[in-house]
Amino acid sequence: HKSESVLSGLGFNPKLISDSLKTQRILEANSESDLIRLTEPTAYIISEIYLFSATTVNKIEHRETLRQIGYFLGRIIYLLDSIVDYSHDIRSNNFNPLKSCFNSGDIHEPIAIPQKAKLEAYQLLNSAVSDIRQCLDNLGINVNFINKLPTGLSKKIQDVMTMATQPKKTSFLSEIQKVS
Repeated sequence: HKSESVLSGLGFNPKLISDSLKTQRILEANSESDLIRLTEPTAYIISEIYLFSATTVNKIEHRETLRQIGYFLGRIIYLLDSIVDYSHDIRSNNFNPLKSCFNSGDIHEPIAIPQKAKLEAYQLLNSAVSDIRQCLDNLGINVNFINKLPTGLSKKIQDVMTMATQPKKTSFLSEIQKVS
């Protein structure tokens, strides 16, 4: 609870995170089948962190754009995690949003991600990258590494989608670290 106290002292409401995590648990417990809805709690948490970052560096004029960037990054994180963890989640009988949204009902369902799930996840991921690119353009920031962000995300999405087609052991964290 020390972190909550530190965040509160800085002006960030940690209840936003705990409430979003509670919402995520409820969605998963109810086997939510709307993939976009399942990404919302993570997207919201990251959007609030980005919004807070604008406030802490006194860039109030960028608050909404940074919130949007955080939202789309949160969606990307959630979707990539669901792809990378799919086989493990199926074998371990853990919740996985792709399984929840695209489960055929067959208890002997294969460990490979269904094609329809891959297609929808890929479309949502690419849409989020496009939205981030638009937000960066709106900020008018022309810094080389920032301009590479959407390209790096697009490449990572391609890599993860390829990996989903040909599963191999890897961790989500190692995949995300390769983006930076």
